[in-house]
Amino acid sequence: MSYAEEAYLIFQIKNYCSKFSEKEGIPKNYFADTGILSLFLPQSDTSILENAVAAALYQKYQDRVFFIKSSKTGLDIDFFIPEEKTLIQVAYSLNDSSKKKRG
Repeated sequence: MSYAEEAYLIFQIKNYCSKFSEKEGIPKNYFADTGILSLFLPQSDTSILENAVAAALYQKYQDRVFFIKSSKTGLDIDFFIPEEKTLIQVAYSLNDSSKKKRG
């Protein structure tokens, strides 16, 4: 993974809610170019959309963009930008059950 990061093929986003030791150990990995991801997941529009959003946010905010996942509170937010006080949840489509979950 470190070679791919050094070659700017992938980047990592860390969990904002984790303890310091967990932040370093459980990041989410994204491809810098969604075209590479589409080679591996040709039928996964949701993953490609999330990766495209991640790439755009990372290009603007670098290491100041996070995700939130907490087993204690049940929160699972795709992206959080603390300096903008902004939460972003990526969804390719919404059906009735997903709308209820998002409240």
